[in-house]
Amino acid sequence: MNSRIIALRLVIFALGLACQTAQAQVAPPPTKPNNAPSNEKGVEVVKKATETYSFGVQFINNFQYDGECSFYTQNGQAMFSGVQTSKTDDSYLRINGRVKSKTTKTIVIVGTIEIKINDCVAEKTLEREFVFTKHGNRSFWRIQNPVRSEISSDYECALYIDINH
Repeated sequence: MNSRIIALRLVIFALGLACQTAQAQVAPPPTKPNNAPSNEKGVEVVKKATETYSFGVQFINNFQYDGECSFYTQNGQAMFSGVQTSKTDDSYLRINGRVKSKTTKTIVIVGTIEIKINDCVAEKTLEREFVFTKHGNRSFWRIQNPVRSEISSDYECALYIDINH
């Protein structure tokens, strides 16, 4: 019985080493030289620089959230850029800015939102810090008030600007 336990432990140990070796051989995503962010909180963004996310507001293209956004580095800063445009009219949503912090639950972007949604939001531009939060087991980060209420009152349209993971 003891020899079986020892053999099983050796197999588990060998599998663990094989997994570590395989992980070590996977190349990291390509990044431009000398553009690592200067703060620790931006490191996660750089690791995911090649990833894009779906992005948008529910009133453009009927809840499809079919815009795209990405995290990238520019001059050593972690940055964010997202665009969603309507397929049927001139509605749009654009967000560009510097990523102040990013965790599994919160993304803080300092930058600009440009938005226009026909029959809902007149053309507006906001420049400030925007906080997106992921609640519970949701797979997306949602912009938080007071920004939502600055764009449109709940009586016009309750906006949900989401970054979908």
